[in-house]
Amino acid sequence: MPDEISKLAAKKIMSGLEKQIKRGISTSSLQIQNLKEFLKLNNLANEPSLASSLEKIICSAEFNRQHAQIKNPEYSRLPDKRSYLGRERMKKLQIKVVYDHLFLTESYYRTINISWRFNEEGRLELVNAKVMSRDSEPKGKNDIYHLIKAPMDNPNKAWNSSEIELYSLPEEISCVNEGFYYLSTEEQYNKLALFGHKLSRNVFKSLQEGTLIDPQFALDDGQYAISQLKDDDFATSILRKASFLVPTTRILSKKNGRLTYKKSEYFPKHL
Repeated sequence: MPDEISKLAAKKIMSGLEKQIKRGISTSSLQIQNLKEFLKLNNLANEPSLASSLEKIICSAEFNRQHAQIKNPEYSRLPDKRSYLGRERMKKLQIKVVYDHLFLTESYYRTINISWRFNEEGRLELVNAKVMSRDSEPKGKNDIYHLIKAPMDNPNKAWNSSEIELYSLPEEISCVNEGFYYLSTEEQYNKLALFGHKLSRNVFKSLQEGTLIDPQFALDDGQYAISQLKDDDFATSILRKASFLVPTTRILSKKNGRLTYKKSEYFPKHL
């Protein structure tokens, strides 16, 4: 028998989705699927009131989706390469989808940009840094650095442990976090991997809450406001998977290490 706590949790999730729909924010297929799985896991799928609410949410979400496609038909034909620009709180971000992977980039005080490349299962493949000059432009080709690199030809995209290549860290990297400069080398690499997944988690959560901040400047072709991520199921799927994972990085030698994942303890399974 389902317990009252599970029922309250289900009603809270549904209430959040209903508010989202009323505000005109589209509901992704992932959110609907997660709700269905939560009801099933907690023996609530056959509760009459919850089943009725679920059906209303599905119908309303589908109506909003069709209306959005009629109003903005280009959203249903997303290009293979596309970028989303904006902010998550005070963090300036670019999220770029390139075929079957995603780059998540944060700009730090016009000093350095850090990019995390995730595969379709939310695993890190690459961490890059671009050092900026005072005019916020790359200093030169040699100032784009690899920091961490995992094998990209692994047929198991949902790997839980992998050897990685480690590269020298530029001195500007210390601005990414207060106290970063004083960490051990191993802990610096560990933090760099963790920052990418934590940022994915924050973006995914803010997307669900509708609190991402769109840019105030004109966008070029192939660029979208960050709030429009909600219409990109592939991108949100990668962010969601990455947000469930906590990486641990260990140094094996001067240029090699190992990155290991465990399931995140920060998000409940039904989110």
